Amino acid sequence: MRLKTSLTITVFTALLATSVSHACVPGADTDTLPPPLQDLLADGCESSAIYHTAGFLLRREQPDAALPWLRALEARGWQLGLDAEVPEGTEALAVTKRLNARVVPAPRATPGRRLQAPSFFPEGIAADGASGRLFLGSLTENRVAVIPETGPATFWPLPAHDKLRAIYGIKYDADANQLWVLRNRTDVNDVQDDAPAAEILLLDGQTGALVRSWPMPAGTPTELNDLCLTTTHAYVTDSRGKRVLVLDRNRGSLTPLQINRRLYYPNGIVCHRGDSLYVADALGLMRIDAEAGASVRLEAPEGQTLGGLDGLALDGDSIIAVQNGIGLPRLIAIDVSVSPASVTLLDSGNPAYDIPTTVALMNGTAHVIANSQMDMIDRFHDAPEETESLLSPVVILKLRLDNKQRATGYEKPRSP
Repeated sequence: MRLKTSLTITVFTALLATSVSHACVPGADTDTLPPPLQDLLADGCESSAIYHTAGFLLRREQPDAALPWLRALEARGWQLGLDAEVPEGTEALAVTKRLNARVVPAPRATPGRRLQAPSFFPEGIAADGASGRLFLGSLTENRVAVIPETGPATFWPLPAHDKLRAIYGIKYDADANQLWVLRNRTDVNDVQDDAPAAEILLLDGQTGALVRSWPMPAGTPTELNDLCLTTTHAYVTDSRGKRVLVLDRNRGSLTPLQINRRLYYPNGIVCHRGDSLYVADALGLMRIDAEAGASVRLEAPEGQTLGGLDGLALDGDSIIAVQNGIGLPRLIAIDVSVSPASVTLLDSGNPAYDIPTTVALMNGTAHVIANSQMDMIDRFHDAPEETESLLSPVVILKLRLDNKQRATGYEKPRSP
């Protein structure tokens, strides 16, 4: 999804404000924090919430107010660093430097395929293990790029629409040879007309022709972010709606999943065994029973967090995740079969990173969008020719995984 470089601000505008008086960090003033931040802190005092608070205060140029939060991260053994500008000569800068010194770059992924279309601004990626194709969706151009193992990319234009032009999550269904696409408004806050707020598109996997669509009701802020598939259902995260939608693939019906816990900007999602879903939100990673709606937040190892995850891909009992919303961007593997969940660093400090977003697995290799460059989108809209000269071709990093169980680009556990 497109929150990446301003995750905290995006989360603030997306959350429902509720006033609380919870003091997560001793000596820190929470009364002046925005209510959405107070909500995050009240929900278990996760390290991810502490990080967001420190980052918010630093963006407000309040290093002294950020200091207790930074010290709290340091005391917790924080290992992800801090991606923020901190004024010189402040104690906050000293703590930030110590935090960032703990981060050891480990760039293991190597450049794979490239897309010579700098203004494409990709967000979602999917893979077809049989043909070796990769699919990328554009946040700006209302089309999907199809990149073969060798040779140039081809492009599938989506049905024309003035408002709906931003493609987020995409998934390939190998059995049906179909591509699922989540298409949103370029401005997700602009819903004051009769056009759909967003839509789910189902495309023919060979030609890109539209098979079916499910428009979201007009007038309601909606941001369809990511999806996962079973043989009978598609599960879709709606970040603005703070919910998961369930699409019955046989009946074509679309309904909200009733969950016994609040979601804070739900993002990446994978379908696990049986009826288990794993959903990433601003605080961390949640396991949800898709049948009963019961949920539990996964505990992270000391010094780590499962917050700030974007794209997810399933590899047996491991979730391969792009973590770009907290700290310095990296690719990790999360073993969800143990508690607390174990986190293995796969790639960090990669020189190709420029807001990495999502990952797809194909025949034992992870393929990662390394440089979405989405922080340049607004500038590109204002001055396209000037901005395009500053953009780089899209790089897809590749990393061979060592796990025994493999995904092939399509998550297909048994039916719920």
